[in-house]
Amino acid sequence: MLHDLHQLGLNVGLRMNKEKTKIMTSKLENSTATIELDGHPLENVKTYMYLRQLFSLDEDSTTEIKRRISSAWSKFGRLSRYLQDVKFPFMLKRKILTNV
Repeated sequence: MLHDLHQLGLNVGLRMNKEKTKIMTSKLENSTATIELDGHPLENVKTYMYLRQLFSLDEDSTTEIKRRISSAWSKFGRLSRYLQDVKFPFMLKRKILTNV
C-alpha cells in the first residue's frame, strides 16, 4: 500500500521524503516489523508531532497537555512586556489576547 501511494505521488510530481517519513503501529500490531520505501527502512516511532499536536500510542495525554501549557507560557512571556506596558493601547492588548 505504501509503495502504491509512493508510485501514485510520483505520477503527479510528488515524492516522499524518506528521512522525514515515519511509521507508527498500534499496540496490537507487531512493532518489530520493518517497512521499507524503495529499499530504505522507515523509522518506527512511538510519538510524533503533526500540525502542532503530539500523537502517541499510549492513552495518557499528560505529555501533550504539559507541552501546550509550556508553549502558552512561552508565548505569554514574549508578549508580557507589551501587555504590562501602561502606554500600550488597551485595544491592541485585547486584540493580542484574543488572537493568540
